[in-house]
Amino acid sequence: MIAIGFCLAKFKIVNVDIFKKINTFLFKGCFVCLVANNLVTRDISSFSFVPFVIGALSLVTTILTFTLIFAFKFDDRFEVFLSTALPAVYVNYVIIGLPIFNSIWSEAESSIVFIITLSNDLVTVPLYLALTAFYHVYRNNRDHREKGEPEEKFSLRTCGGILMSLATNPIFIGYIIGFGWSGLKLPMFTFLDTILKYLSDTVLAGSCMCVGSFLAEHSLISCHWLQFVVCLVGRHILMPSFSLLYCKLLKIDGRTARQCVIMTALPSAVASYLLSTNGGVGAGVASTMIFWTSILFLPAVIGWLELIEKLNIFPENTDAPAV
Repeated sequence: MIAIGFCLAKFKIVNVDIFKKINTFLFKGCFVCLVANNLVTRDISSFSFVPFVIGALSLVTTILTFTLIFAFKFDDRFEVFLSTALPAVYVNYVIIGLPIFNSIWSEAESSIVFIITLSNDLVTVPLYLALTAFYHVYRNNRDHREKGEPEEKFSLRTCGGILMSLATNPIFIGYIIGFGWSGLKLPMFTFLDTILKYLSDTVLAGSCMCVGSFLAEHSLISCHWLQFVVCLVGRHILMPSFSLLYCKLLKIDGRTARQCVIMTALPSAVASYLLSTNGGVGAGVASTMIFWTSILFLPAVIGWLELIEKLNIFPENTDAPAV
């Protein structure tokens, strides 16, 4: 579907603006259904939030590692840090991750995908929004100082805007509906189940086409090559390595540990481009990472699977309950 979307946009068979409208509809109208559909019929008491903890610890540690950027003499170290960190830790857990997960493990265990995705929505997004807001205050104050004008302050209004962005995020709303429905043990009506299923399937196919159209209109490398390499290392090597480390330290069972490591080796999320564009920081880096990690993630996943298997790092207990 990615190839189809790429060809349709590249050869101008379908206008790129149409794909943008489709992408908006999928994100705002269908993502809620995709997330909720995978949670409403499950017993919330059976959920393990271990994947969320591993995902959150891994991404935070990766971001902290990237603070080494401040030790170098860039013109705008804060901007380089933000533009590097986001696409390196914002993982495409759902659109790419769900099919990959189901091709390796049982679909009955796929709730792990949505649990680990919480680390994106409850950690990465709020953290990025807050840091971006700080960055704009910092940059504006730098300009104000040069002009001899009064400096701005990080206000409660800014904090409120960040919280509102999180609360109105369609994926976050999907979690509220899914966990609420499951926790209250409400019945699933046939018509509602059908609607959720169709809209969920639409996301997986439609988003892949939109990714293809997105790749057709951007340069292959739209940032400095060194920043690109650092981002790739962070995405496919650094974050999975931290995931492996935390799974070992916390003594996570072998099957869940393997799943967490592989999930954190997936490509950068397309939403990282939307966030960076809206935040005005690092759109070129995000677009470059989306393109190349969509190609390189398979070798990365296979490499991590082989490494774990050959070294027998996480022996699987086949009798262990599904996450």
